[in-house]
Amino acid sequence: AFTITQKILQVVSSFKILLENTRIPNHFKNQIRRSKNTTFIYPNNNSFRVVSKNSKHIEFIDKFDILYSTSANQTNKNFDLEYAVEKSDIIIYTKDDFNEKNPSKIYKVSNSKIAKIR
Repeated sequence: AFTITQKILQVVSSFKILLENTRIPNHFKNQIRRSKNTTFIYPNNNSFRVVSKNSKHIEFIDKFDILYSTSANQTNKNFDLEYAVEKSDIIIYTKDDFNEKNPSKIYKVSNSKIAKIR
């Protein structure tokens, strides 16, 4: 049987929506608000990334407030378009081709510290 051991990343369009979905320790709010291309795992073990207002797909995400996202590849493996298409329920194509990009930074936030995961 297949078991998922990692939570799925949730993408939000604004810091306000992030605050509606998780609690951020006061000490880290400014750091998290100013972070770009960074995923944070919060004390409730949910992971969120706030999409930059300069992102190509911010208007799309704005329509939903919060979406689930994956990197479209198996954990610790390179991007494989065939695998991504096979495993996806919905695929949104843009004028840009699908390709592998640099992974985002990931930090785990606790009440008193932030630890770099990747």
